[in-house]
Amino acid sequence: MQAIRDFEGYPKLRDVRRMLPSLTPVQINVIAQYLERSGAIVIDADGYITWMRNEDPGRLTLGEVAEMSSDLKELLKKHTI
Repeated sequence: MQAIRDFEGYPKLRDVRRMLPSLTPVQINVIAQYLERSGAIVIDADGYITWMRNEDPGRLTLGEVAEMSSDLKELLKKHTI
């Protein structure tokens, strides 16, 4: 996660191989799938890691500070992992 945070811009999954040469492509794939399923990262259709969960407990997330209608909140509850 730290290697991805330190990357400038949005890394592709193939960039992770260069950032962490000690990992095999299979290991990177398994880790990426786990992180995506757990909601820690979002990978778009082109393989870019476009979002990472905020690990700093002192910082608020968008969901914590956004003013949303109750209808939107219910919709988001239905479609979250």
